[in-house]
Amino acid sequence: MTNSKPAATLPPGPPPTVLIGVAAQATRAVFDHILEPTRTPFEEWVVVNLVSSTDLNRGELVGRMVAGLHLTPADAAATVGRVIDAGLVIDGAPMTVTPSGRDLYDRTFSDLLASTQRIYGEIAADDLATTLRVLATVTQRADAELAST
Repeated sequence: MTNSKPAATLPPGPPPTVLIGVAAQATRAVFDHILEPTRTPFEEWVVVNLVSSTDLNRGELVGRMVAGLHLTPADAAATVGRVIDAGLVIDGAPMTVTPSGRDLYDRTFSDLLASTQRIYGEIAADDLATTLRVLATVTQRADAELAST
């Protein structure tokens, strides 16, 4: 990928990867804290979330897990299997969430929305929109970097 714009000069201080990483770890820690009472690992929550909000078959779900969480296909498939075995989702085309999976999703998503509002709520809409665009670009470039190695 080429960039037609001149390279930006990084400001003094920690590199952006450090600051973005710290922010990602902090928000992930908040989410892990939300998940803790449910005893649901993050990766398994992602399965419940995806099945609750999209129409995917098992192969598509595994592909989304690989792409989104950078898991190996075997690890993603094992995670999906654990969630099926736990009775949170049902295998099919599309996969469906069970009543207990729906309850987990509803409770956890509600807590996540409240936490998200507390964390991001006072950030100006324009600043947040810019941040989201920049992070999307960073994610695309990092994925491309991984793909090229």
